[in-house]
Amino acid sequence: MTIPATGRWRAWLCALLLCTLSSTLAACGGPRVEADPALWRIEDEAGRTAGWLFGTVHALPSGVDWRREGLNRVIADAGMLVVEVRALDDTAAIAGAMAALGRTEGLPPLSRRIPAQDRPALAALYDRADIEPGAFRDVETWAAALSVSSALSREAGNDSGAGTDRALLEAFDGRPVAGLETAGEQLAIFDRLDEDAQLALLRSMWEAPEDDGAMLDAWMRGDAAMLTRILEQGLAANPDLRAALLVNRNRRWIAQIEPLLSDGRRPLIAVGAGHMGGADGLIAMLRARGWRVVRAD
Repeated sequence: MTIPATGRWRAWLCALLLCTLSSTLAACGGPRVEADPALWRIEDEAGRTAGWLFGTVHALPSGVDWRREGLNRVIADAGMLVVEVRALDDTAAIAGAMAALGRTEGLPPLSRRIPAQDRPALAALYDRADIEPGAFRDVETWAAALSVSSALSREAGNDSGAGTDRALLEAFDGRPVAGLETAGEQLAIFDRLDEDAQLALLRSMWEAPEDDGAMLDAWMRGDAAMLTRILEQGLAANPDLRAALLVNRNRRWIAQIEPLLSDGRRPLIAVGAGHMGGADGLIAMLRARGWRVVRAD
């Protein structure tokens, strides 16, 4: 998901690969590191190019160079850009949505309301992120999880300003841009999760896949199959979280994307890399509707 920083809040798709992947990328540091993330071409029944799919990472350190020649050609040729959230800099709207959805008066601090077996792991996260032990009084579990993720991301040196989403928005400045969701709609997805799913989101802070290096390598090489395997492993334990954060959103997005492909708009559809592969991914959904989706050079 793409919700930018606003004060202490920044939402990450914590249960998917992007939270861990972005934290790993921060370790690159030093000289610029070249990446070649996956790019797909969408063709109609006659073989004409109708658009493109690109899997994004929402926050990166500045040293990762991911703008390859093929992607630059697509940026030049595309008729419009489609992203998850268009208004990344509307911090007032995001803060207002968070204040309206993320607080419930009377809630005790997060460390006092989660199961006892989770408290040592939470305490360790607090220590890493320099968060007070009694934090998140009156803050719902999902909102606390996003805040912890934001703090960990800052601690790791990530910058949403260096993410692929913002760079693409800048590249399409003056051309048509569409957003599939608003920031408020994204936050509402989390707010509708039951408490078990919210706890699963929080636990994803310390139950991320161990082989972060493999995720980094897969994204930088454009290894979509590896990213899909990591995603499915991360979401397999909680079907409700998987449905809310991945499957249902992909279905809503397809309903918006298909008309743009059909009417000749030739969009570059740039959304989180975790939404691309798998049986419920955008690629499979497009193919099921008769579109041909192939890897682009």
